Amino acid sequence: MDVEPAGERPGGGSGRDPVCGVSLDSYAALTDEMARLGVVGPAAIDKFIEERGLDVESWSIVVRRWTARIAHGGGADGPAEPTS
Repeated sequence: MDVEPAGERPGGGSGRDPVCGVSLDSYAALTDEMARLGVVGPAAIDKFIEERGLDVESWSIVVRRWTARIAHGGGADGPAEPTS
């Protein structure tokens, strides 16, 4: 999985740029793994994220931003952030 150190890429960029170092592919793989393992609830999610070397506070940003990008068509070639 291609997870980079926490922190936004300088200068922003396209809707496919990593969020806090987490690419769209990594985000999809992590959320898929959580679903397959039945990871639910804040404590279980925090433990799962920490076990994979990610920062729990950054993960909440990752989830919000990737969810917004995907909802607004930015997961591929759309806008980096919601425009409304």
